[in-house]
Amino acid sequence: MARIRHSTRPINMDVMMSSFRLASRDLFNNYFHKLMVEKRENGNEKFPIHENFVKVQNILFDTLVLNPAMIGNISYGDLQPNIRVELRYGSHAPVLINRELRSGYWDHPIKEINDSANMLFMSFFDWNKDDFIDNQYVVAQIDNWFEYPSMKGKCVLIENRYVKFTLTQS
Repeated sequence: MARIRHSTRPINMDVMMSSFRLASRDLFNNYFHKLMVEKRENGNEKFPIHENFVKVQNILFDTLVLNPAMIGNISYGDLQPNIRVELRYGSHAPVLINRELRSGYWDHPIKEINDSANMLFMSFFDWNKDDFIDNQYVVAQIDNWFEYPSMKGKCVLIENRYVKFTLTQS
């Protein structure tokens, strides 16, 4: 069944993404991290805390972002073609870029992105997943960058403070 938007008020994707980021962070830090510490202290390292958190995070993303914006049900962490990542201030921001497509190495020689790059949201990111999280970074995929066409498809890490989120034009 198609979703019908009854409000003429524009969707503020930036506010919805901020709400999700904070809710996800607080949920992990206040509940899942405590479970992880307790399980570690009790010698039960096999309890799938991260796997369970990912399930809850998917539901949270769907509830706080996808459903209100009426943009489909793509799992959190997958490329979100309807959520654009834009620079919040200025025309440049520091980034870490994958060496290869989806390599896991963030050491590409280009260390700055400009506002001509079209980036799409994938997830929030922290380096240490076994400690408290802040969702400090945004993982985005470069959809198009006029100055560097070879960068299309590469993932970037950019600090959340440098970005805002908007809906793509369908």
